[in-house]
Amino acid sequence: MKANVIAILGPVGVGKSTIINALIKQLRENRLKVKSAYIKAFHGPSFALWKLISYVIAHKEDNKLAPWYVIGKVNPEVAKLLLLVSTYLDSITIPFMLMLKVMLPKFCGANILVEEYLPGTLLDYIYSFYKLERTGYDHFLPFRILRSLSIKYKPDVTALLDADLPILKKHWGERGYGDPQIEYVLFQRRILPKLLQALNYEGRIIKFKITSAQATSIANQIRSLLTTNALKENVRTNSRM
Repeated sequence: MKANVIAILGPVGVGKSTIINALIKQLRENRLKVKSAYIKAFHGPSFALWKLISYVIAHKEDNKLAPWYVIGKVNPEVAKLLLLVSTYLDSITIPFMLMLKVMLPKFCGANILVEEYLPGTLLDYIYSFYKLERTGYDHFLPFRILRSLSIKYKPDVTALLDADLPILKKHWGERGYGDPQIEYVLFQRRILPKLLQALNYEGRIIKFKITSAQATSIANQIRSLLTTNALKENVRTNSRM
C-alpha cells in the first residue's frame, strides 16, 4: 500500500487528537508505518511572539485564553500588527515544517496523520482577518504562499469532523478550554466547505458527525479505506455516526 497523507480537520474539542491516536494504533497493528504531525497557524515562533506580547500588555488577563484573543480584546491595533507579522512568520516556517514533518516521512513510506494541516491554517487566518476587520488579505504574499502550498500538497484524504454544539461545549468544559469557541465553530461550518472547494479538495473528503461515536469506530473506517485500497482520487464518502 502506498503511503498516504490524511488530514484531520474540525473544531477544538471534536476529538481530532483522540482519533489520530486510535488510528495510529490500528495502522501499527496492521504493520503499517505511520507518523503524526501538527501544522497550524499561530504555532512555533508566531505563538511565542503572541504569548510574549500578551504577557507584556495584558498579563492580568485570564491565562487560559489564547493570546490572540486577549490582545484583540485589550488592544486591537496591536493585534492587527501581530497578525501581519505572524502571517509572514508562518509563511516562512510552515514550508519547512511541511517538508520535514509530512513530505519527507511520506517519501520514506510512512502514512502521515496531520492535524489541522494547511486548510486549517488558512481558515484560522481568514477568521483572524475577519475578526480584526482586515480586508484584502488575498493580496498578501504570505497568504498566497500558504494557499499555493495548500493546492500543491493536497492530502490524499481529508477527514472532516464536526459535532453538535452541546457536545462541543461539554468537551470544552471537561478539558478546561478558556477560549470562546462558538463563533469560530459557526464560522468554520460556513467557510471551511467553501475553502476546500476553492482548493479543489472536494473529491478527497470524508465527513464524520460526532455524536456518541467512539474514536476507535471512526479510526476503523478511515483505516479500512487505506488498507482495502478504497481510497481513490475522486471518491466521495459521507459517513454519519
